[in-house]
Amino acid sequence: MTPCLGRLAHRVTLPLVTLALLAGLLVAAFPGAALAQTSAQDVYSSGRDMLQRNDYAGAIEAFSRAIAMDPNLALAYVGRATAYVYEGNQQAALQDFNHALQLDPNMAEALYNRGVLLAQTGDTQGAIRDLQRAADAFRQRGDEQTAGMVSQAIGALQAQ
Repeated sequence: MTPCLGRLAHRVTLPLVTLALLAGLLVAAFPGAALAQTSAQDVYSSGRDMLQRNDYAGAIEAFSRAIAMDPNLALAYVGRATAYVYEGNQQAALQDFNHALQLDPNMAEALYNRGVLLAQTGDTQGAIRDLQRAADAFRQRGDEQTAGMVSQAIGALQAQ
């Protein structure tokens, strides 16, 4: 390497090493800052796995941790609400469905599940209202099959 090229390599490498060290210090000082969203999503996914294995208490705990990490993760509220439904805690489920819908008023899954819960608790008009909004939301995202099934559920409620 020529002396001129060696000095240039040293002048370029030193700032890059310094930048890498500073980035490492920032990550060490704020370990959750860069990965908070990813971590909340990972914990949410863990909760979904537990829900599918019928581990409702574990799912509630995982979804609660995801919510603590990212209070705006509406799907975590829906997941926790679903686990509450399976545990028989309808009031807690309703609160979580409501919170999810405050964060995302057109979330089809929250509207559908809250509608089903309202139907189970005897609020037929509230159920129909939520299920209609859910069918519309599914339709807007191109899921005609689910929208059709929700519409059939609405018809069954209206026939009662």
